[in-house]
Amino acid sequence: MGQLTMASRVVLLFPNEYEGLLRVMAGETSAKDIETILAGAHCDASADDVERARVRVGHMIERSVDALQISISSKWERRNKISAFVLSILVTAASFWLYFFTTDQRLGPLLGRLSLLGLVTALLGGFLAPVAKDLVTALQNLKKP
Repeated sequence: MGQLTMASRVVLLFPNEYEGLLRVMAGETSAKDIETILAGAHCDASADDVERARVRVGHMIERSVDALQISISSKWERRNKISAFVLSILVTAASFWLYFFTTDQRLGPLLGRLSLLGLVTALLGGFLAPVAKDLVTALQNLKKP
């Protein structure tokens, strides 16, 4: 995002060379401001008007970059939690069933109950994994000076 912000500054410094990128990055900014910036000294607008338009477009670009960063961060966090949940379920279920199948081969009548217990344990493990991860992170932050 830092590089995108730096690119936006270059676009504002050289708007005629990067007109397409300026229009994309400005998003919903008024067309009048963009035209004022692009025309620059060739239009009837004063230097102050051009600078004000540049500042307004610059702020709009910064807000667009902020919105993009928040959106990407939110999606990344959600997908990370879902992946951790699914992985925790799989690891817990595999560990549970591996333990019971390696300790006793006479599981016939108990297999249904053990499978249900294993599924419940795996789901609980999946739900508790993100909480445990957050707890470990908080504890590690406490140790830092």
